[in-house]
Amino acid sequence: LLSTPEYDYLLDCSNAFALFSIPKLQSTCCGGTGNHKNICPDAPKPYEAICTSEQDFQTDAVLSYACKGTNAQVCTDAGGKYNEDEGKCEDIDTDSPDKCGEITGFTYEPDSTCEQMGFLLSTPEYDYLLDCSNAFALFSIPKLQSTCCGGTGNHKNICPDAPK
Repeated sequence: LLSTPEYDYLLDCSNAFALFSIPKLQSTCCGGTGNHKNICPDAPKPYEAICTSEQDFQTDAVLSYACKGTNAQVCTDAGGKYNEDEGKCEDIDTDSPDKCGEITGFTYEPDSTCEQMGFLLSTPEYDYLLDCSNAFALFSIPKLQSTCCGGTGNHKNICPDAPK
């Protein structure tokens, strides 16, 4: 599939899919890192968008959780909105597993990690999220850094003129 011209976009190193998914696919399919093809040699590392060094970057730290399952009716009966594309019961409290645990057939699962967000923020398509004139950069980036960067000494100073 990935070697056919119609799917070249899946190997385009300027999109988050290639940066995040290809290494995961290689880990499963290639029989060890020695067999991985370096598809995006110049691609930024996930930590580079918000942190200063890779050493303390919390790659697998969970940023958000989702309530996942397949029964749309049970989700809506519990007061949620079912997202069929992602298999999630949305518009319910996902800050803790409590509400999701009450919905038969749904499980409280990690939805995004620091690595995923780092890859996303490293792509040109989403670099606007690091623009200090928007609320995401001013309020969310410090929270991401607190979870992902492993200490304030590793926080990249993205908005040096922003009010503290």
